[in-house]
Amino acid sequence: MKSQLILPYGVVGIPVAFLGLPIFIYLPTYFVQNLNIDALSVGLALFLARLFDMIIDPYIGNITNKSKDKYKFMLIFSIIVIISLYFLINPVFLNFTWLLLFSFLTYLSYSFILIPYLSLNSTLAKDETHSSKLSFSREVFIIFGTLIALLIPYIFDLSADLKKSLDSLFLFLLITLIPIVLYSRYKINHYQNSLKTKDLEPNKENKFFSLLINYFKKAKKNRSLMFAFLFNNTANALSATMFIMYTEHILNLKDDLGLFLMIYFLSAIIGFSFWLKLSQKISKENTWIVSILVSCVAFFAVVFLGQGDKTLYILVCIVTGFCLSCDMAIPSSIQADLTKKLDEIRDILFGFWAMITKLALGLAVLISFSILYFTSYEQTNINTHSYYMIIFLYCVLPIFLKFIAIYFIKSYKTIK
Repeated sequence: MKSQLILPYGVVGIPVAFLGLPIFIYLPTYFVQNLNIDALSVGLALFLARLFDMIIDPYIGNITNKSKDKYKFMLIFSIIVIISLYFLINPVFLNFTWLLLFSFLTYLSYSFILIPYLSLNSTLAKDETHSSKLSFSREVFIIFGTLIALLIPYIFDLSADLKKSLDSLFLFLLITLIPIVLYSRYKINHYQNSLKTKDLEPNKENKFFSLLINYFKKAKKNRSLMFAFLFNNTANALSATMFIMYTEHILNLKDDLGLFLMIYFLSAIIGFSFWLKLSQKISKENTWIVSILVSCVAFFAVVFLGQGDKTLYILVCIVTGFCLSCDMAIPSSIQADLTKKLDEIRDILFGFWAMITKLALGLAVLISFSILYFTSYEQTNINTHSYYMIIFLYCVLPIFLKFIAIYFIKSYKTIK
């Protein structure tokens, strides 16, 4: 693998981050607070959209696995995701059906971009070290894109208006997504053509699903990694979903939302090189466990914070952000290592792991918004039950889930 491939591979992470931030952080709160759709409907619609999308992810992997040129899918669905995201931010009808339909189209298009993009890591990397470098490169650019996404509303003085902030992010996505994918496609395809690789033989109809089942049946470690991934991602998704509400209602520091996020993601960028070096010394699995434990300690401190605790929360953002870089890159690097010799189902497995990620995100939204609905949550007049439930959902429940994830990581490591 030539070193110059790291830039064209990683840079796609910038527009991917722009898709991730509005979809995973801003939109659920935007639907509830700005469009006045009740929290239960939002949680249920987003969960069902993720459920439908999640089910077909392995099929998406099967489709993209048949072609050497992953970018043709990324380009086609870049157009579709732009259209669907526009109608999600600017709904013609404020109802459950509209939210469900365009959430599903957005998630589906995002999958057709993300799954082939992730699988390129395994295709390009020559060994585990190269796989780690590609993974960290991708995640660095995703963090960089996230920081840009956070700064744009502040640069243009739009941060106080969630709708205008989303519009500005959408405009940047419209300008950057397709050109960056085209640039990456040119560089990566030029490299692959120089190797004179051939397209994979198409899988027989429905054969891929049995291959996927056999993959998890033949080794207990594969199941252990899957559950570790699920529980850790659900914990992260819960914290991300509740972040805005925690900042607004518990800390009473809504105006500092952008500051907290920028510190969090800047800390993640700083942490990448540390975790990469540590993984080369103590293994990727042990590195992942260390980062989870450190983040749990920091999140436990969040339980004791209250209104105006800005400095203390900044410290929490620094520590948890530093750990985020490991949480983002190490699991995907482990996955790339596992698929290195599994050409026949490589994209299918990445589709399956994308499915697990979406299940985690869908569960997080459904659990958090449903519980808040039954505590009679109101943005302008929060009650005691909602107050303590936000704390529980933001930090206590995620800590519990992360300890379950550690158990499965240790299980995977033991039988590796």
